[in-house]
Amino acid sequence: MFRLFSSDTLRVALATGAILAGAVVAQAGAPVSYYNTANTASGATLRSSLNDIISAGFSRVGYSSAEVALNVIDEDPANASNNLLMYGRQSRNKNSGTSQDGNAATGGWNKEHSWPQSSFNENEPMRSDIHALFPCDSDANNYRSNYPYKIVTNPSYTDVFGNKDDNKDFEPANIDKGRAARAILYMDVRYAGESGERDLVVINSAPGGTGAGEMAYLSYLLAWHIAYPPDAWERVRNQKGYNRQRNANPFVDHPEWVATIFGGTAWAMTDNDTLTVTGQNRAPVANQSAGAQDIPLMTLNLGLAANQFHVNSVALGKLGTIADSEVAAVKLWWDVDNDGYATTADVLLDTRTFSGGNATFTLSHPFYVAPGNTKLLVTGSLSTSIGGSRTFGVRAVANGITHHASGGTDVAPAFTNLDSGQVTIVGAYANGDTLNPVTFVDRSTTSAEIGALDVPLVGMTLAAATNEWDLGSVDVTQTSSAADLDIDVLSLIVDNNNNGKVDSGEPLLASTVLSGGAATFNLSPPYRLLAASPRNLLITADISDTAVLYNGIKLRVNASGIHSSPTGGADVDPANAAFESAGTLFLPITPGGGDEDPPTTSTWTKLLISEVFEGTSGNLKFVEIHNPTGAAIDLDSPNDYILKKFGNGGTTATNIPLAGSVPAGGYFVIANNSADFTPVFGTVSGVVYNTNVNHNGNEEYQLFNNTTSSVTDTFGGDRIGNAADFAKDIVAMRKLDVPENDGNWGGTQPSADSDSPSGYWATRVVTAINGNATTVALPGGFNVPVTMSAFSID
Repeated sequence: MFRLFSSDTLRVALATGAILAGAVVAQAGAPVSYYNTANTASGATLRSSLNDIISAGFSRVGYSSAEVALNVIDEDPANASNNLLMYGRQSRNKNSGTSQDGNAATGGWNKEHSWPQSSFNENEPMRSDIHALFPCDSDANNYRSNYPYKIVTNPSYTDVFGNKDDNKDFEPANIDKGRAARAILYMDVRYAGESGERDLVVINSAPGGTGAGEMAYLSYLLAWHIAYPPDAWERVRNQKGYNRQRNANPFVDHPEWVATIFGGTAWAMTDNDTLTVTGQNRAPVANQSAGAQDIPLMTLNLGLAANQFHVNSVALGKLGTIADSEVAAVKLWWDVDNDGYATTADVLLDTRTFSGGNATFTLSHPFYVAPGNTKLLVTGSLSTSIGGSRTFGVRAVANGITHHASGGTDVAPAFTNLDSGQVTIVGAYANGDTLNPVTFVDRSTTSAEIGALDVPLVGMTLAAATNEWDLGSVDVTQTSSAADLDIDVLSLIVDNNNNGKVDSGEPLLASTVLSGGAATFNLSPPYRLLAASPRNLLITADISDTAVLYNGIKLRVNASGIHSSPTGGADVDPANAAFESAGTLFLPITPGGGDEDPPTTSTWTKLLISEVFEGTSGNLKFVEIHNPTGAAIDLDSPNDYILKKFGNGGTTATNIPLAGSVPAGGYFVIANNSADFTPVFGTVSGVVYNTNVNHNGNEEYQLFNNTTSSVTDTFGGDRIGNAADFAKDIVAMRKLDVPENDGNWGGTQPSADSDSPSGYWATRVVTAINGNATTVALPGGFNVPVTMSAFSID
């Protein structure tokens, strides 16, 4: 199996010369008002306020999706194929693998938990919180282990970047000491023991072991926070983290709050800082027409050598023949993804209109510029009423950026007038335009792993027949077995190279979620289509990491479901026929993949019961045994394995003998009988039959080794003697991405059921007369090819 997404799916606005009615959906970055409710009266009230702010709206990434998220938020701005790694800020190819080579400057990388995941028993959402999860060289990650952060004076290990450990503490390289500290302080405030989450605490002594929820050393973290303040790249990473997880690390945006909560040296706003300011033309070559939104005009490059500078205002002048009234708005953005377009990754700082040819962005929240290079973007939106041909550009007025006192008594930067290019406005839009016939293509693949992002579903090509036609909305329906909650989000993307997948640099036009199996993409602003300029769009899905295995998605673009926006005039909607993707099944996550201590099948050391199927008709029942190790395991010599069945809540076992061998990574299936099994599942290699494999919802199984007189594994062993149904009319599948365990149904894990799979098992309901058996069950292993003939529309 493979994951169906690009590893660098940072979606940006259209990077071609095409005319747009806007290149982005409603602004999705952290609003400037994000911290408005923070009460800074005291440490206790500030801590409580920030916990509320960064917990509200929090959207768990999920560990299976974390690597994809890191490939976006840690992307090297100088090389989109690489990430910047923790513990050295080295640029490393995203596809370097995870292997160690003994050198922190080369080899693979994996996921580093700055707050060791053993401290919170590897539980979510702490495990995948991307404000404390980083890409890291595999060797450096290994040496860090789960040690607390501290100055190391007698290291047993030192690498080329200055990372050190002494087998009990770890000292990061200087370049990352500050962000390591801020990640830990964030975790302390974010996770306060609410809603079943672990209460994490930073202390100033050696932390407790597994499950203690402690991290250290506070005094060093506070010192590093002061000595190594946030830089421009860390600020950008924090914003990208918000875009993915819907919360931010407040200590990156407001470093002065650390001392208020944790004590230590107060953050000092230095004086006499200033900026270097240069401009970059962003005006498109292509002509624009009335109603066009967020036309990129100019990038302001702000350079800061050290400390901080808080921008208060930016003065702007209008260039060209366009009248003030014909410009609906000019906007100032923090161009987080630095692509020169207003995108869903960016933060809208202010919106103004021209008066007398001038406009001044006066920021309601001063903008914090950190050391390094920060990009601001000026865009313009046109009125729907323009009298004729016009030109339009903007000027950043000389010396027109002022500072705010919240950043200290700084010096306004000195610079000359900075002019954008001038875009040509061709005049008013036309009414009555139509689209050429819409063409569709099925972009779906037969399967995708749960947690996969940007899974392609439907492609479509649209072009205006005449003049311009603004796409306003698209109606879709999910027609197969997936529940609404199985799909985190549906996305509508411009597929610039028409390859049916999401690539870096391709724009996100709109996102939506399913409700009752239906959804609408509402584009704000609309997307402008021109005559003789066809555009390829792609609909994708992000599959939830809690999606039900062997559910699936088929997506239909509804008949006459494509609608125009009045921003392009009173145009005509196409009468398109409905189009539906073939369907994509949700399969288990492929084990493995890059962490210092990931629970994967390769680390298991024993046979396990991996699947138990209880049909709804006849004697269609089987038990599957999996060998996750790297060597074959004999069932009858030198071992003597049997399968014990405890029936109907009884405590006396029926012994089912086992013989043969289970190959490395392979499966062994024992079913009730061939007459019921083969017509449904076909020929499965190595399947054996025994009529004692006969369960109806309240039977438990033990995999027992007679040679050692020990239980190797169980299916619901903690339910022996309990006659209540717990697994009736379901297939139960072992979760292979949790640590090696006893296979109990409940125990210390939440009890699983057919509606809410959890704990050690995932479950799926078997419908009447075993109608969906081949969709929900795969005897013989998760790697059995799945054909879409088994995937039917509900």
